[in-house]
Amino acid sequence: MDTGLILMLIIFYLHLGWCWVSVLKRVVPGVICSRFKYGLTLVLWPLSLIISDATMEEEE
Repeated sequence: MDTGLILMLIIFYLHLGWCWVSVLKRVVPGVICSRFKYGLTLVLWPLSLIISDATMEEEE
């Protein structure tokens, strides 16, 4: 039971990361160029979301 719950949470976390990478690629196309950056953004998507939001607010 616990293993299934942990696997579901990991899958949910990675799914949200995948969604964020897709949004980020559409909003700022030149940000993610290599596979390494794609994977890093996928795994560290909360940090990427915070940084992207802060830079977009500064530009306005």
